[in-house]
Amino acid sequence: MLKQAAIEEGQWSEKREFNAGANLAALKAKINEGRDRLAAAKKAALARGEAWGSDVQ
Repeated sequence: MLKQAAIEEGQWSEKREFNAGANLAALKAKINEGRDRLAAAKKAALARGEAWGSDVQ
């Protein structure tokens, strides 16, 4: 009923379709980039003899 009233008033628009697979792939790529960047930072810090993780106080 509310939808019909909104349609009659010209205030209703159908939701746009989107490709969830593409959005999910982009999100996974960002997560993987962050994980890889963190792993590289940890490796470099440990190579310099710096504390990492639970060793940091």
